[in-house]
Amino acid sequence: MSSSNLEVTKIVNEACKAHQSLSSAALAKMVYAKNKDLFKNSESVRCLIRYRRGAAGPANRLKKQT
Repeated sequence: MSSSNLEVTKIVNEACKAHQSLSSAALAKMVYAKNKDLFKNSESVRCLIRYRRGAAGPANRLKKQT
């Protein structure tokens, strides 16, 4: 993982922990406004937030090993 990816992951994780009550869209807009140089747009931030929160759909969830 590049240092840029680690920085993005850290920013998203910290934002999710600090603002648990905000919707993913509102949080994404806030994160994007502060870090425009790291993200393409607020939608890309929202996708990362949804993945972090486990709300990105069944295809992105970890599968249990049986």
